Amino acid sequence: MFSKLIVPFTLCALSVVRMGSCQPATKATQANLIKVTDLGVTRIVNVRSNALAFALGEAIVVHGGIVDHGDHGLWKAEETDVDRFVLQNIGTKGYITLGQNDSLVLGPPVLAIKFATVAAVGGPPGSLGITLPGGIKVWDVEFNKDSEFDGYVVLRDAHYSIQELWSFEK
Repeated sequence: MFSKLIVPFTLCALSVVRMGSCQPATKATQANLIKVTDLGVTRIVNVRSNALAFALGEAIVVHGGIVDHGDHGLWKAEETDVDRFVLQNIGTKGYITLGQNDSLVLGPPVLAIKFATVAAVGGPPGSLGITLPGGIKVWDVEFNKDSEFDGYVVLRDAHYSIQELWSFEK
């Protein structure tokens, strides 16, 4: 079974939080950082709804509750540049790319979007925002009208809410 992985660092406004305060990322040593790409295969869970991100056809969706989506709910981050990564779904072998209306969908590696991670100061321990480099657009959930636990993963302008935070679980 999976257990929550607590990542021992967070990023705030593109800075590293160490010893309870923000420091410029350039002052952080690589030895103190655990990269998402070093985690191996993980689940990605929305902090607000405790909903697992998984592949459903080409769409990236979330579903709350204890449901095993098999390999379609498992992801692997592959480093592309320093502190940048793409995400591959283990079940489909597809990579996350951008669909219509800023929805996240699966596509071939050549269309994969590069992401970075940041966390809001004061967010739950180990929670991260998954962003486009620069932190302006973040992963968010567009919940179905009749459910607070099911919806689509989309890219939106950052509003610094708990709905934009995610955890990586082993």
